[in-house]
Amino acid sequence: MKYIFLAIAVILIGASLGTYMTMPQMQHDYPVVYWVTDNNATRRAQLRVFHDWLDGKRQQQIVEALDEAGMEVNPDLPEDELEQMLDDLTPQQRQDIWPNFRVLIDAASHDRDKHVIQGVSGVAGDLMDVFTSTGDLAYYREIGMLADVTEQAEELGFSYAQTYEAIQPEINLRIFEPDGSISHQQLGFPANVTVNNLLWVNADTFRAYGLEPPSGDWTIEEFEEKGRKFVEAANPPGRRRAFFFADDVQVKSLYRSMGLDTFNETMTRCTLDDERYLDALRLKHKWIHEDRILPTAGERQGFEAEGSHFGEALTLFRQGNYAMIIGGRYFLVQFREWEPIDMRIAEPPHAGFRNASIGARVVATYSGGDRRDLTGHLVAFMASEAYNRTVVDDGDALPGNPEFVSGEEHREGFRYPEGYSHEWEKDDDGEEVFSVSGAFGDAAENIAIGVAHSPFINQRRVDSIINRHETRVMNNEITAEEAAERVTTEINREMERSRREIPHLREIYRNLREDQEEIERLREAGEPVPVELLHNPFHRRYYIEQGWAEEPADSEQE
Repeated sequence: MKYIFLAIAVILIGASLGTYMTMPQMQHDYPVVYWVTDNNATRRAQLRVFHDWLDGKRQQQIVEALDEAGMEVNPDLPEDELEQMLDDLTPQQRQDIWPNFRVLIDAASHDRDKHVIQGVSGVAGDLMDVFTSTGDLAYYREIGMLADVTEQAEELGFSYAQTYEAIQPEINLRIFEPDGSISHQQLGFPANVTVNNLLWVNADTFRAYGLEPPSGDWTIEEFEEKGRKFVEAANPPGRRRAFFFADDVQVKSLYRSMGLDTFNETMTRCTLDDERYLDALRLKHKWIHEDRILPTAGERQGFEAEGSHFGEALTLFRQGNYAMIIGGRYFLVQFREWEPIDMRIAEPPHAGFRNASIGARVVATYSGGDRRDLTGHLVAFMASEAYNRTVVDDGDALPGNPEFVSGEEHREGFRYPEGYSHEWEKDDDGEEVFSVSGAFGDAAENIAIGVAHSPFINQRRVDSIINRHETRVMNNEITAEEAAERVTTEINREMERSRREIPHLREIYRNLREDQEEIERLREAGEPVPVELLHNPFHRRYYIEQGWAEEPADSEQE
């Protein structure tokens, strides 16, 4: 019997050794870094570009180091011959040469719950995609999962200042210290940036009913008037409604356009117990149930239940059931696989203050990883021309570096991509009539505002509370007044509980309340408000545009 057990042990040891030897890091002579992201063709193609980019950087640095050491070298030598010449350099001469390593995708862990479980257990991937709009970047930092890469960003060239001004506070987080001071930590760099609440316009659908397709900015009144005209023209009398002006409109963009945000200027209180929030809720409810320009939840589900005849939202848009559909530039990935659609882009309707929502997929470094000397090079790649060109060309949202949107060298290629002439038009004088990509780039740089993340409540919880009650309003289960009261009460109650249960938040709250009182005093006196008191990014921009605060000398955060 003991020989049987011995044989089994030998087999198991051999199998384990075989498995170990087939692991990626055992098949290379260099380290492997794991990136927790989605495993799709775009991401795999981007990694191939990264490895070429890294190899090119490294070869250039090797040649420069050899030249500085007085060694004659042909820069066109094969990579392996250049690598061999490194042995002739001292450690001091080699110190500025980037390391050689490879990045592999870990798609199995690309889930928030897995992120958290693995992170707090000390076994997360070296790098991970984290989305700003959900508040996860701030949450992961709070529970100790993410590394501060501020110094590495400065050294390797991916400073937060290289992305859009509206996204800078999202990745260079304000840290409210218990002593009342404010520090900053950069936690990564955007792999892409999304303005996700602009309206895609199917121009062919409008023209089919003799209507001019909308584009650019428009008021709430203009939106409503054009919406009524469209549904009247598109839906025959006496038949089930099958054609709608748009699939959805974001309530938040409506009340922001009226000068209101989810939180006050210091993010110490939810302020949705306000008539402007009620107006926004009533407007959307009216558009669904009275004007019938937006579908009810039941009508949306009915489209989906009819299967291939209607399909998903993008197919409904393509077929003309939705004349407009809300979403980001990433829709181009799908649209470019279909026959060309004549499209325009319209901003969310507004009550005077133009705005759009912006967020980012950020590549952040796991604080518990043992490859932090390598991970920064992949993050630096996200700010490079090589990477940003892939985002521009693939239509995968917006590049994280706006230089590739509006920079003099890249602007034309971004706004007027070759091979996709249906996505843009110029008049006889060469002036732009419209540009699909250009509309998203303009919105990101001119009207986009990030999420106001209160230090006293997780953003996912805020979104959950708001979405639950807004959905009930639109389904005729509760009134707008009931929703506003419940949303405000629940959010403020949870913020108060956080302050009660987490001691250091109490001092932070006291300091921010002092700022809030000073803001209110200055506003009442008609005096300008120092911009450093405005911790909420919405109110910072709103106050500046209203002339209530002086615009800072530059876009760099205080």
